[in-house]
Amino acid sequence: MERPMEHITYTRSTPVRYQADVAVIGGGIAGVSAACIAAKTGASVLLLERFGITGGNMTVGGVCEFLFSQEV
Repeated sequence: MERPMEHITYTRSTPVRYQADVAVIGGGIAGVSAACIAAKTGASVLLLERFGITGGNMTVGGVCEFLFSQEV
């Protein structure tokens, strides 16, 4: 059985600078919700997720059949 996210490789690259009103660390359900609410109030949002897919256990664990991902 394949483990979730087994195919992802990590690389280190030159640091990139971003400017945002709000930075949310973690793209799980709570992180995505926080980012959406902040964006709806007019804030610019930077959402950081180490696995490259949002939704946390809802998507990685296979609970949900769709990719819980959107551009905020």
